[in-house]
Amino acid sequence: MSLSVSTTISPPVSPLVTLNETTVRYPENPDQTEKDISEVMEKLNENLQLPPDYFVRTPFFWRWLVPYGLFLTMMSWLAPDLIPTYSPLGALASYLGTAANRLMGIIFTVAVLLHVTESGMALHLALYTYNLNREVVFQWWLQTLHYGIFSLWYLLKPRVQDIKKAS
Repeated sequence: MSLSVSTTISPPVSPLVTLNETTVRYPENPDQTEKDISEVMEKLNENLQLPPDYFVRTPFFWRWLVPYGLFLTMMSWLAPDLIPTYSPLGALASYLGTAANRLMGIIFTVAVLLHVTESGMALHLALYTYNLNREVVFQWWLQTLHYGIFSLWYLLKPRVQDIKKAS
C-alpha cells in the first residue's frame, strides 16, 4: 500500500501583480521566475528612500577581524620578525612575511586601495544617492574605510529591518 501526495501551486486568478507601481507578470515558464523576481527587486531598490539618519553598525565579528587582518598583513610585510608567533595566525603571518615578503606587500597595498575605494563609494551613496545627514555620511565613510565591504554592504543592499531600526 503506497500513498502519494501531490501538490500543485497555481498562480492567482490575475496574471498581473502590482507592487509599488511595479507590475509583475507571472511567467509561463517557471525558470523565468527567479529572473523576474530579481528584476522586481532591482526596480524596488531604485525607488528606495532611506531615512536621513540611516546608519547600521558593522557586526562585532567584522569589527575585530578586519583590523586584525590588516594589521597582520602590514606587519608581515614590514617587520615579520616582530610578530609574536603565539598570537592567532601569528606564526603563519611571520612565515609569509619571511618567505613571500613582496607578496604580502602587494596584498596589503591592494587591501588598503580597496578600502579607500569602498569608502569613496560609501561617501557617494550616502551623500548623493540616499541624501543622508552630513554626520551620518561621515559615519558611513569612516566605518567603510575601516571595515570595507562588510560596512558598505548595508548601503548597497539596505534591509527592511535595518531601515525600521534607523527611523
